[in-house]
Amino acid sequence: MTDHAEDRPADSHGYQPELLRPSQSAVARFGRRVARPNGATLTFARRFREKLILTGGAVRAPISARAAKRSVVVANQSIQTSGEVAGAEVVLARDGRWRLPAVVTPTGSRATVHHTTLAACVEALSAAGISCFGYEQAPGQVRLGISAADAGRVVAALLSWQQQHPGVPLSVARSRRGVLNACAPVQSAAAITDRERCVLVVAAITDPKHRQTLGLDSGVQLDIWAPTSDGTLLAREPNRWTDVIEPTSMSTATAVFAGVLTPTFPEFTSRHVEDVAFPVDVVYAWVDGSDPQWRERRDQAKHDQTGRAPTRGATGDERYRSADELRYSLRSIDQFAPWVNHIYVVTDQQRPVWLDSEFPGVTVVDHREIWIDEESLPVFNSHAIEANLHRIPHLSEHFVYLNDDLFLTRPTTASSFFTSAGLSRFFASDQVRIGFGESHGSDGAPVAAGRNSVRALNDALGVVYSAKLEHAPQPCRVSTFAAVEQACAEDFQRVAGSRFRDTTDIVPVELATWFGCATGTAVGGTIHARYIDINAADAAQQLSHLRTESGLDSFCLNQGERGGEPLPVAAIEQFLADQFRFKAPWEVRQSSSPA
Repeated sequence: MTDHAEDRPADSHGYQPELLRPSQSAVARFGRRVARPNGATLTFARRFREKLILTGGAVRAPISARAAKRSVVVANQSIQTSGEVAGAEVVLARDGRWRLPAVVTPTGSRATVHHTTLAACVEALSAAGISCFGYEQAPGQVRLGISAADAGRVVAALLSWQQQHPGVPLSVARSRRGVLNACAPVQSAAAITDRERCVLVVAAITDPKHRQTLGLDSGVQLDIWAPTSDGTLLAREPNRWTDVIEPTSMSTATAVFAGVLTPTFPEFTSRHVEDVAFPVDVVYAWVDGSDPQWRERRDQAKHDQTGRAPTRGATGDERYRSADELRYSLRSIDQFAPWVNHIYVVTDQQRPVWLDSEFPGVTVVDHREIWIDEESLPVFNSHAIEANLHRIPHLSEHFVYLNDDLFLTRPTTASSFFTSAGLSRFFASDQVRIGFGESHGSDGAPVAAGRNSVRALNDALGVVYSAKLEHAPQPCRVSTFAAVEQACAEDFQRVAGSRFRDTTDIVPVELATWFGCATGTAVGGTIHARYIDINAADAAQQLSHLRTESGLDSFCLNQGERGGEPLPVAAIEQFLADQFRFKAPWEVRQSSSPA
């Protein structure tokens, strides 16, 4: 565990709940997350953030190196609220069918909202003398428990806090039989009765054009526990920990939940067996196809190609069109995967112009850093790049691989991709099959590469696989990659030297995944993913449907090898800008995107 003892002021465990700019005493170059790999993102302004000082209590998981580097100080003194900072704006914004007060900000995430709300609730209840205790319903998703005897004082406590922090508007929402049926600003919210099961508190944010609001899906649920005559608390609302808390378990403790020092009971500070405690990185393969120097290298490689000429599908300009997908895919990571330890972007002598070069949580990796035989470079083949991902310097054992055309659409945890024991979860298609036999000359490169991978697995282990993987984020392990590379050395060496997609390729990520399944390092998982071929005639209609589709974990906007006129780049970029309106903390101030 990284020790921040040198930063800790005596007798201080302050935090700041505000979403916008902190006071100058708390400002430093920001890093994005603190305390724990499963902790929440604390992004308060585009280039500023705070660091929680852990002055007591339990920290339930190791502080990652990335999180430690990104931490800055909150002083042990009263800090000016965002409402007292020039430029803070609060508006009524729509969140689903409800309108609620929200802070206008170009940056922020669901984890930010959750952190801010939790900090406000803890401070408000403490100031009012209301005992509360925190617990995680899932990693990064915190609830607060209170006794029904105190329920009637909660709204007044929140209102009192609100009056002192006008720049952080609070709302109180209620549900009935699991359906939200009331939501109001704290100023007009009715008092909580001692018969209610729970309420939701939220400090919402909205983008500058008020088109996307983060609030009701990111608030803090206050569970109301029923007290008995002997002081036992009985749960009214189900949780993953316990139905009953006896007085003998109510000794005072504190823990850092979602970046906030929170009162709790000792049993809630234990790591749950289902939670992932090890660091998980994210790796992207990316290319800027509009870069003239890159295009010159590609054209020269095509000219120098000997033997069988690469197909147009492997080298044509349409394959490398860019709608700024990487920017928005990274925003989806910021919104829906705040637990990520570090992000690596693998590319060929390029860097996104909007990526802050000083941000410590994102590293651009050049092909030359990971290739054994640099004579093979440059390459323009994703299969060749995949064969070398496990050589990224400082890459964690567990990582999730994405292309820049993949986007998360709802909150995830590390256990969405790995078991707590470290096994990868793979997502096999229940519809698409590889097919039997060797690849034929008439097969396209993707089909041939899939069949070659089946043959390679059979040669190595005497087993075959039949299903392709979903177009979705792919959990991987460095050790599994190293093992399959050793077992299929000739195939890996061949594909690493294949500058363009070829019918002799393998699909390294797919092969490594099924190798892990066969050797006990990977298990089947479930993901709800949508694939859209932007060359399809109905691609525009599919995008329109995607705006309102619920239940998805991710989607992929891929340009398949079928013919057809692809969607205009401008239309794709506008769609992505509408879906991911809040800028990520690693975007430079000057970066712009469609409104």
